[in-house]
Amino acid sequence: MFMRRKIGLVILIFIALILVVSVLYLYWETLPYASYKIGNEIKGFPVDGISIIITNISTSPDLTFPKTSEDVILNVTIRNLASYPIYFNQTNLQTKLSQASSKYLELTYKVGSGEGGASPFTNNNNEWWGITVFGVPNNEFNWLAANESINGSIRFMLGDDTYHSFQLVCKSTSQQKPLFIVNLGQVS
Repeated sequence: MFMRRKIGLVILIFIALILVVSVLYLYWETLPYASYKIGNEIKGFPVDGISIIITNISTSPDLTFPKTSEDVILNVTIRNLASYPIYFNQTNLQTKLSQASSKYLELTYKVGSGEGGASPFTNNNNEWWGITVFGVPNNEFNWLAANESINGSIRFMLGDDTYHSFQLVCKSTSQQKPLFIVNLGQVS
């Protein structure tokens, strides 16, 4: 009788241990590899040799939806980290960018008591990871000199609700765990 209780206790402890490890693994898979704030430099995104900095978050009325709809605009700085020029039309960089196409950005937010998400939107020919470059004609944005930066924005189309608590999440299609999260806070 005592041996049966002992075996039962060992089996119960083993099952509890499996449940605890499973729950911890699921929780671990939702944590990002890195967390950033506005103003932090995200090196190596979307490929090595380039960085992106989210410099500001703002809203603007959306021109394609009803008058109460808003877009969230993230102002960004793209920087060449290399000591040599990076040509965006070069075959090797295009290959790297196509290999990095499994990475995607999503703006997550709280609306009322729920949560939602939006993908980047651009409506011109100057699309590079959803980034629209400021002050540079479409046909001239094809390279950055060594350590040169360029400013731009990423626009996310939203509906007509009250949004707050924004985060920019970068994920890969091959895994559940986010590559990084940028905590954007409240829209100003």
